[in-house]
Amino acid sequence: MPVVPKPNEKFYQSTTILNWWQQMEQQSIELSLEYRYMFITDITDCYGSIRLHSFDEAFALQGTKFEKTASPLAATIRELLHVMNHGRNVGIPQGSALFDFLSEIILGYADLMLHEAVEQAGITAKFKVLRYRDDYRIFCNDRQQLEQISFLLQEVLAKLNFNINSKKTKLSESIVTDAIKPDKLDLIYDLPLLRGQKYGDFHSYEKALYFILFFARKHPNSGQARKLLTDLNNSLTEYIKEQKKRNAEYEELTKSGSTVISVN
Repeated sequence: MPVVPKPNEKFYQSTTILNWWQQMEQQSIELSLEYRYMFITDITDCYGSIRLHSFDEAFALQGTKFEKTASPLAATIRELLHVMNHGRNVGIPQGSALFDFLSEIILGYADLMLHEAVEQAGITAKFKVLRYRDDYRIFCNDRQQLEQISFLLQEVLAKLNFNINSKKTKLSESIVTDAIKPDKLDLIYDLPLLRGQKYGDFHSYEKALYFILFFARKHPNSGQARKLLTDLNNSLTEYIKEQKKRNAEYEELTKSGSTVISVN
């Protein structure tokens, strides 16, 4: 669903960035434990490609097993957007949660069409689709059937006047690294140097693990890679001890508070 920014964000689009991080990057990393392959793509000029008549099709669920009669609301939306577009029948504005919601109506319709297309194609392999706005990630353990699903997605999107971005389309066998945007990966690897820090100064264990992964791939089976892992293990051990200590103190405080309340 569309993201509504907080009134006072700490930095520009922080709410949107956080949602992307949670719903796409973190989920992709989790799914790497279950799936071997990941197909990545997005839609070129998504908002600018939406045909206004697609709202009639989406509200009626046209071409699906749930197809129904056209909705007057769809006609109203189409007419209002037609006026806003100065007579053009393609494209909707960007920049507000309202238009994000309208685009989600079309993209949600595309999700249903893809689901039914996969069923009709007789694809039997287990797969998982993540979509954040117009960005797609599809996971599967069968490469051939994943490619088939990707072709079906392109066909579905083409019916709605959408084109995929060939420059951002790929089939990955390294889900963990491709789950994160390339600019972020480069920043993680170079961050200690940029800030004049050492490796252990990362603010999250996830970033530290990524740093070790890149280093180990560049210098496999090296003594330094083993040292980095040992340092991380020691850090995690201390962190777990501290958390257990805090939990114990919290439980003791809770018990004391409960005693005071019952006595009084």
